[in-house]
Amino acid sequence: MTERQRGVTQIEVLIGIVLTATLVLGLIGLWTLVDAHFIRLQWRQKAIFELNAQTERIAALYRYTAFVAAAGSHADNGNTVGRWIYRGDPNGIAGLVVSENKDSGVTSATFGDRQILYMDYPGPPTDPDNTNTIWIDRDNRVTGELSWTLDDTGLTPANCWNSSCYRLTVRLAYPYRLVDGVGAMVAELGEIETLTLQTLVGQRASSY
Repeated sequence: MTERQRGVTQIEVLIGIVLTATLVLGLIGLWTLVDAHFIRLQWRQKAIFELNAQTERIAALYRYTAFVAAAGSHADNGNTVGRWIYRGDPNGIAGLVVSENKDSGVTSATFGDRQILYMDYPGPPTDPDNTNTIWIDRDNRVTGELSWTLDDTGLTPANCWNSSCYRLTVRLAYPYRLVDGVGAMVAELGEIETLTLQTLVGQRASSY
């Protein structure tokens, strides 16, 4: 009587190898996806913090300085497709705005941490391509586009100093990447998301 062989056959070993490889590849793909989402969430958190900080800065300029009167020097007169941007340093904040004639001349070394890069594309100052760029994550050269609009619809101007109340809407689009010698707003990091924040600005009518 012939004794039956025990153990595994070659085909069973191959099936086991295939199943194990499939499992490993699936885990690698899952962790890659999780890592990408985690990085994206980190950028979103930083963008939210930056949006809040920039909104506070802009609101303070409208509240405490002659920022509206100085719009010809420090913003784009609202002519850049209806949005306002910095064109130069606002009242009392020297060195805030870095001006460049075109984005291909920008490098991470010349664009500081808390600075705003005014992208002065060739053409008139009100060219709709002109924009502001800020850092979202400088270590990874991630940037964002900053702009804002003013609206007094439904407000009561008489309650504000000089009869001027505005609804300030600040927008921050991200993530872009700064590539030396190419541009500060290179869209190669996935879908561009725009965060929006609103507040009211205007100096008070009464003394304070």
